[in-house]
Amino acid sequence: MITKEICIKGAPVHAAVLEQLEQKARELSVTGKLTRNSDGTSILLSSGTESDVANYINWFENLSRQHGFRPEVKSTAFKAFYKFSVS
Repeated sequence: MITKEICIKGAPVHAAVLEQLEQKARELSVTGKLTRNSDGTSILLSSGTESDVANYINWFENLSRQHGFRPEVKSTAFKAFYKFSVS
């Protein structure tokens, strides 16, 4: 199991995108948390198998191009989440 941190810059994450993030996470058995910061950035922590998280990140990078996000992906210490949540 791995965890990746994605810093999302460039555009706010809208409700429709949040719904897509949660749906895709469920499809791929990825858990995690999205936190929106006051400076307009968002931090997405995604945990799961290496393959599932890689597929999720690839999917998200494609989605980002459509919505004007600039995701920055980095590895982080593994964190266990019960499900995908937004705060």
